Amino acid sequence: MLNKKLERVVDRSVEDKFMNKDVVTVTVKQLKKIKLLYRDITDLVEKENSLVGWQIFCLMAYTLLYALSLLNSVLVGESIQSLKSDAVGLLIIIIYDFYVALSCDLTNYEGKKIIKLCYNLEEKFSMNSPIRHELLELAEQAKFFAPRFVSVGLFDIKRKMLLSMMTTITTYIIVIIQYNNVL
Repeated sequence: MLNKKLERVVDRSVEDKFMNKDVVTVTVKQLKKIKLLYRDITDLVEKENSLVGWQIFCLMAYTLLYALSLLNSVLVGESIQSLKSDAVGLLIIIIYDFYVALSCDLTNYEGKKIIKLCYNLEEKFSMNSPIRHELLELAEQAKFFAPRFVSVGLFDIKRKMLLSMMTTITTYIIVIIQYNNVL
């Protein structure tokens, strides 16, 4: 959404063929507001990391343990009736994990996309243009202060995290199968 607002602001100034001082001043002010909004978003992400990091870590750990427990029950041979409700519960938790990871990953992606957008837009202006200067400043700010969701400082919350969870579950399934075969 911030990226679209940035495009609209710059496109309006590009459409004004004369680029009078009023248009430049308004555009620069709007770009400064966008920079502040971007910084606020980054600050909110940092606060979210400190407030909810442990909860997300516990959710991911719970999902792993729940999945392993359910799969162990299947391998041991518990009745299918008792496992149905557990399987539905696990599915709901996995969907929630996917939603959290996807939301965080899309926020990270949008934060990185603004850098490319700024560099593409700044090419439309002359070298000494104040608008170009503001776009370059925004790109630099976005490079150094990209929003990044982290759980307790241990791992980034991204879509790749879900693949890592599946890999871990698969590894432990193999261990459980081997352990059950020995007994």
